[in-house]
Amino acid sequence: MRGKTLKSTLSIKGKGIHTGEEARVTIHPSTSGKIEFKRNGVTIPASIDYIVSSEHGTDIGKDGIVIKTIEHLMSAIVGAGLTSLLIEVEGIEIPILDGSSLPFIQMFIDAGFEEIDLSPTPFGPKRPLTIKSEGSLIQALPFDGFSVTYVVSYPHPQLYMQFHTFDSMSRYREEIAPARTFGILEWADELREKGLVKGASIENILLYNKNGPVNEPRFKNEVARHKILDFIGDIGLLSTRPEGYYFIIKGGHKLHLKLAETLGKEVNGAV
Repeated sequence: MRGKTLKSTLSIKGKGIHTGEEARVTIHPSTSGKIEFKRNGVTIPASIDYIVSSEHGTDIGKDGIVIKTIEHLMSAIVGAGLTSLLIEVEGIEIPILDGSSLPFIQMFIDAGFEEIDLSPTPFGPKRPLTIKSEGSLIQALPFDGFSVTYVVSYPHPQLYMQFHTFDSMSRYREEIAPARTFGILEWADELREKGLVKGASIENILLYNKNGPVNEPRFKNEVARHKILDFIGDIGLLSTRPEGYYFIIKGGHKLHLKLAETLGKEVNGAV
């Protein structure tokens, strides 16, 4: 299978969900065979080796330069089958847009696709793995393909037991990309005290109060679908062509990246 890049450069701007700051992202075609970010003259590979934080988002950095909240863009890249790009970022955080990956997917389609010779090797677990942390769990199994079942459980009547199974990247645009990030109103004060969600609004999150969703869900299980969106973006830091079967209960970025780190060590013979 050959690699894939864009036919033309595209650009988008908007606010970051946590910083609330404006940023511009310009995505260039590339023949490097890699997904690379660039900010302030520093090139940062989209790789688990450059993760600097996984607190309410996935941030990468190098030489003191950080790019925050890359997971929705990375998820769209994986979902679109792109394997080679240079992503220039003016600002500190990737724009949240509507809270999903769909705007990125639509821009990729508008720019068009082009095949290249260099392509990442498909990457997944070579043996059964279980990763646990504070009541959360990921089971990963070898599988010639990609499948993830995600179960979410939050202290809210409509989010106590929500799940979704996704098993074909060919349906990413319809099934996963539209699922927005989400929040529960009671979380807001705590997150603001941490300096987060400064750019959050009803326009870019699916918001719940104690009675249910404040705005209209795009899917009955939109929260579970969004967690799959995040997982695809995080696992994409290993390869933009992920393989394996994954069963996840109450996961999050920290658990996703702990799995990615374990898989990365295995392939390098360190585990």
